[in-house]
Amino acid sequence: MAISPTWIYPEYLSDSAVYICPSDSAAVSPSETRDRLRKIYSTPGVTPKDIYDGLLCVLGPTSYAYTGWVALRDIAYCTHFGCPDGEINVIMQAPSAIVTNVLSPGTWPGLPDNTDADVPWSWFTALGDAGQKCWGSGPTSTSYRLREGIERFMITDINNAAGSAIAQSEVPVMFDMVSSSLNGAQPEGNMARFNHIPGGMNCLFMDGHVEFLRYGTRFPCSPEAASYIGNRYAYFYQGEDLWLQYAVRPNGPF
Repeated sequence: MAISPTWIYPEYLSDSAVYICPSDSAAVSPSETRDRLRKIYSTPGVTPKDIYDGLLCVLGPTSYAYTGWVALRDIAYCTHFGCPDGEINVIMQAPSAIVTNVLSPGTWPGLPDNTDADVPWSWFTALGDAGQKCWGSGPTSTSYRLREGIERFMITDINNAAGSAIAQSEVPVMFDMVSSSLNGAQPEGNMARFNHIPGGMNCLFMDGHVEFLRYGTRFPCSPEAASYIGNRYAYFYQGEDLWLQYAVRPNGPF
């Protein structure tokens, strides 16, 4: 998942090279990135949707992944389902579920109709209370969209606010693409690589600080979270060259 490029490029982020990690051996060069951007805006007959899709392929989830919603390690509830890092799996799939629901109303009857909203799970009664809170942010049954002050929504007991309070410095926002294969499985098409050897990620937290996390030491750089980020069927091509997969002819308009 990535930040929508039309929201920040080129007004707030004019240098496209910032989207590419210098240590990402699978990424295209900055000059190739600029050439692709020029092609998007110079190709005759393209539609606004073509331009948006092209920008997403060039400036999308190549080197970095973006959460969009609050995702934390949830030992209290997600451990019941085999993995305390399950929240990252849910929020990585939230945009596609919302879009699917808009295109096919009723598929997910309790979801909002736009990707800027909080996503409640209390309507999904089949999950049960523990499942709803596993899918939600922290100890709640709602996946909360990232925004200033949202960490206060993690407080579930006002009489013991310190018991469930979190700081912005604990909420991951954007990080290097990672991938892992649990139990030694490596399905064809999945990626297993790191931008940084011997293994880890730079992670941007909500308070603005960036920290290098070694693989296996801290969420979201755990083997389980890395599997959700890079090895689920919906993410086979995250971290790969989306431009060649979808944008160039005959699959795309460029």
